[in-house]
Amino acid sequence: MDEGGSVHRLKPNAIGLLGVVFMAVATAAPITAMTGNVPFMVSAGNGIGAPASYLVAMVVLAIFSVGFTSMAKHITS
Repeated sequence: MDEGGSVHRLKPNAIGLLGVVFMAVATAAPITAMTGNVPFMVSAGNGIGAPASYLVAMVVLAIFSVGFTSMAKHITS
């Protein structure tokens, strides 16, 4: 809501099927990248580095999600 009390909403049919598909693919990209790298990590004999890379990625994505969530409050439709 703005100062006048009116509510701003997304226009009907503003996001189509193609937009939803691209959004789903984009949000799945981090897990796809990590899963795709598992064969390389295992074949290189990385040992403890394989699980550690998942922990590093988890921390980076957690920091990103906190920033993204706090910025989302300031975005209007």
